[in-house]
Amino acid sequence: MSRPREPVKILSLEEQSALEVKKRASMQQETLRLHQQQLSMVQPLEPQEGKEQAALEEVSLEVCDQLERMPSDVCAAFSKLQTFAREVNFRIPTPEVVVVGPQGYGKSSLLEAFFGHSLFLAEKTSRVLQINVVNNQECDTPKCLLKRDTLLKEYDADIEVSVADLPAQISARSKVVNEEPIVLQYEHKSLPNMTIFDTPGLLLDPSDPQSKQVEETVSKWIQPNHRFIVLVRPSSDATIPVTYDYVLDFVKCSDPELTRTTIVYTHFFAQLQMFQTTKSVNKYLACVMPGIESFFVTLPPSSLLHTITDPDSFSKLLLQANRRDLQYLESLHFNQQYQHHVGVPAFSKHLLDRIWKSYNDNIPSVLKHLKQKKIESQKLLDQLHSEMDTFNTSYLRVLATNHIVDVLKIIERLLTGTAEGNPGVWGQTLDQEKAESNTGVWVDSQGIPMTVEENWDVKFPQNKVYGGQQLERLFSEFKAVSTNLNIEYVTSDDVISGSGLHSIPNNLWAACDLARQKSESTFAPLIDHLTERATYIVTRLYDIAEQITLSPKKKATRPRAAIEQYPYFVHHCKDLYTEFVESQAQNCKQKCLEEFYPSKTVYWDLTESNKVESNEDVVELTKSLFEKIKARMTRNILLKFLNFFFLPLQSELWTQLHSKINGLPDKSLEDLFEVGAMRDKMFEEERKLRITIRECDEKESVFLEAAVQFSHPTEEEPEADADPDSATSDS
Repeated sequence: MSRPREPVKILSLEEQSALEVKKRASMQQETLRLHQQQLSMVQPLEPQEGKEQAALEEVSLEVCDQLERMPSDVCAAFSKLQTFAREVNFRIPTPEVVVVGPQGYGKSSLLEAFFGHSLFLAEKTSRVLQINVVNNQECDTPKCLLKRDTLLKEYDADIEVSVADLPAQISARSKVVNEEPIVLQYEHKSLPNMTIFDTPGLLLDPSDPQSKQVEETVSKWIQPNHRFIVLVRPSSDATIPVTYDYVLDFVKCSDPELTRTTIVYTHFFAQLQMFQTTKSVNKYLACVMPGIESFFVTLPPSSLLHTITDPDSFSKLLLQANRRDLQYLESLHFNQQYQHHVGVPAFSKHLLDRIWKSYNDNIPSVLKHLKQKKIESQKLLDQLHSEMDTFNTSYLRVLATNHIVDVLKIIERLLTGTAEGNPGVWGQTLDQEKAESNTGVWVDSQGIPMTVEENWDVKFPQNKVYGGQQLERLFSEFKAVSTNLNIEYVTSDDVISGSGLHSIPNNLWAACDLARQKSESTFAPLIDHLTERATYIVTRLYDIAEQITLSPKKKATRPRAAIEQYPYFVHHCKDLYTEFVESQAQNCKQKCLEEFYPSKTVYWDLTESNKVESNEDVVELTKSLFEKIKARMTRNILLKFLNFFFLPLQSELWTQLHSKINGLPDKSLEDLFEVGAMRDKMFEEERKLRITIRECDEKESVFLEAAVQFSHPTEEEPEADADPDSATSDS
C-alpha cells in the first residue's frame, strides 16, 4: 500500500514573518562566520620600509593620478561655470550621494579613503553626517567648517576646524542619537560641489530594538530619486543568493531597478584568499557585474588609518592595499576587464565621473537660460524704443481714454452682475460690509441702535457679493428695517401743542402734523445710513475694477506701457469717479427728504370720514397715519435710489468721466502722466537693457570656453626643446 500523503500546512502571516526573521538571522550568522574566517587568513597591512617602501614609491608615481580628485583645468572650468550660473541667477542642482550599508563593514572608512584623511574616531556612526563639498580654487588644503548643532548647546555656532581635529569634533557630536544630521562644509580646489550623506549602519540582527529605527532613518535619506546611492557591503555578500539578500532588498525598496545604486564590496583581499584558480576568481567577479556598477576594495584597518595624520602617507597606504589586490589577481591571471572595478581609485573615479556627468548635463540649460535672458532683454529694448517714439500728448490721450473706458466697462458689469471680480476675494458678507464701511448700524430718531433680526428676510446675508447684488441686499435690509419701524411714544403734550388754540381745537390737523413729524424724525437717520452704505458699496467698485485690469489675463491683451506706471493719473480718475458717486448720493438723499413736504395733504382726506374728539383719538389716528406714511416712504425712497442713484451710474457716469478726461488740456495731461520723469526713466531703462545685452554676449563667450574646457578636458603635453639647428635650416 502507498503511504498516505501528509497534509500541507498553511502558515499564517505571523508565522511567515517569524520564519523570514529566522532565515535572516541565520544568514547573518553565517556571513559573519565566513567573514571572520577570511580576515583571520589575512596578514595585517603595515606601512612599508626599506626596499619595499622604495618599490612602493616607484609604483606610486604610476597610480597617483588615480587618487587625484579632478584635473586642475576641469576644476578651474567648473569654478567658472558655478560663478557664471550665479551671475545669471540660475541654480545648477548639486549632486547628492548617500552612503549606506551594514554596520561595521567600512562605510565611513570608504569616505575617508575618498577624501584622503580621517573623519571619524568612533567605529560606529550614530548620526547622519552631511558633507557639503564646495569647490574653492583658493583652498590648496581642505578647509573644514562644522555648522552649528541645534541639539548640543556647546556647538551653537559655526566653527572652523583643522583636518587633524576633525575626527574628534565629529565623534563628539555623534554621541547624541537623532535624525538631524551633523553638517560639515568641506572646501577644496580639486573637488566639485556635491553633498555626501554618511548614514548609520544597518543592523542585520532583527531582534535589536534599534534595527527598525535605523532602517526608517536610512530609508528617508535614500528615497529622493535625484540622489545617488553607494551601498557598502563585505565581499563575502557577493555570493549570497538574491532571494535571501536582505541588504539589497532594503535598497530596492527605494531604487527598484538599482539605476541609482553603486555597490562597493569591502575586505576584498580577505575574499581573494578563498580563490586558488583563475576560473574561481573570474566566476566570482562575473557573478556580481551584470547590470550593476560594482567595485571591490580593500581598506586598511581603521585603527591603522586613524594613526596617520599625513595625507601623503594616508594615500600611500591606500595605494599599497590596492597594489596588493592587483598583484594577487595578476598571480591568478584574472580577466583584465575587471581591473577597472578594483580599488579605491577606481571607485573614486567612477563617483567623480557621475558627478561630472550630472553637471555636464546641466550645461545646456544654463546656456539656454542665458540666451533666453538676452532675447527677452532685446525684446524689451525694442518695445521701449517703440514706446519712446510714440510717447507724446496724442498717445497719452489715447492711453487715458482706453483706461477710463476699460474701468467703466468693468464697473457696469459689476453693477449688472458678473463673477469676474472674484467674489471670494472682493465680495463681502453683510457683517463684513458693516465692519469695513465704518457707517455704524441702523438707528432710530433717538439714536438707539436697531437690531436686524434673522427673520426679517434680508437677502443672502452670509454670501460674499459686490456691486449690484450688494446694493440689492442693502435695499432689502432697508425695507426690512423700515417695515418693522414703530412710531415713537406720542405724549399728551404733543397732542395739545399740535391742536392749536384750545377754544378752537383742530385734532385732525394735530394728528396729521404729528404723523408727519414722527415719520420724518424716524426716517431721516435711516436715509442717512442708507446713503452712506450705498456710497461705500459703489465707491469700492473702482478698486475691484482696477484689480481686474491688473490681472495676468488682462495684461496679456494690453501694451507694455501699462497704466499702473502713471499713479497720478490713476488717482485722478479715481477722484473723478468718487466725486461723481458722492454727488449722486447727496442728490438722491435730497430727493428722498423731499418726500416729507407734501405729507400735510393727508389732512384733507380725513375731514369728513374721521371724528376725532379726545387726545386718545388723536394718538390712534397718528399711529394709523404713520403706518400709511411709512409704507409710502419705504416704497418711494427705494424708487428714488433706483432712479437717482443706480441708473445714473449706468448712463451719466460714462458721459461725465469721459468728457472730463477728454477735456484735459495738454499741460494738465503731461503733469498727470509725469512726462519729464517718465522720459528720464525710459532713458535709464534703455541704458540698463543695453548693458544687460552686452554682458550676455560677453558671458556667453566666457561660458562656452569654460563649458568646452569642462566637458572636453585635454591633457597638456610637455613642449619639446627647440633645436636651434633645425630652426635655422627651416628658416
